[in-house]
Amino acid sequence: MVTTKSDASLDTLTSASGDPVEGSHADAGEDDVATFLSKLAHAMQVAVGAEHVRTSQMAEQRRQTHIQGLVARAASEADEFSEVADRDIEGIDAWAEAEIARLRGQREARIAARRIELQARLDEHQSRLDREVELINAAVSAHRADVDRFFEGLQAEVDPLAIARHAGARPRFPTLDSLSGDQKAGSTVFARVVGDAADGTPARMVGVMGPAPAEAQGEGSSSRLRAERLIGTLLGRDTKEPDRPESKG
Repeated sequence: MVTTKSDASLDTLTSASGDPVEGSHADAGEDDVATFLSKLAHAMQVAVGAEHVRTSQMAEQRRQTHIQGLVARAASEADEFSEVADRDIEGIDAWAEAEIARLRGQREARIAARRIELQARLDEHQSRLDREVELINAAVSAHRADVDRFFEGLQAEVDPLAIARHAGARPRFPTLDSLSGDQKAGSTVFARVVGDAADGTPARMVGVMGPAPAEAQGEGSSSRLRAERLIGTLLGRDTKEPDRPESKG
């Protein structure tokens, strides 16, 4: 601690009898303590302000990083949907070219329907992404408000002990993963089974992420057999069916 001239003069004060004045030392000590506490509180408030700025910057950076990850994942999933749709269209093209004019009309209708379905899936996917971004923005905004109130409370304190106690209640940054959720695990990409039933009923949809139901597999096999027999007839070839027991009568 630096001793000023006023402090030195107070130390040299004496009474008329030559004895030192006892109260002068006590007053100087109290002034030194008050000055020290004031400077200490000011230094702590400066540190609190700097930490407030740093926390706000980190929150913004984490928000941007998480949203960028969501956008990248959405683009990857959109590419996956498009690839599945392209494979479906190629399968429909191969199936339609083997059929006659009646099936070519159905080919065009199926392609249009599949593209509409793809667009609906992409729209739903974008809506889900928008909802996730809104939830994240709302959570981060609420966190910022809590942080602002927290640091305002810190800056309003002048007692070092009160500042230290208040600092223990610092708000935590929200868990963004729990807000957005892993939507990819619950999503299902669908593909059409090539071939129609004999009565023209469209083939049902089966998920490409897992094995098709046994019933759908049976229908697909039956449709393929009918298509093979039709192609064999058009090419002048006989497609033999398995021998059946002759019925009597």
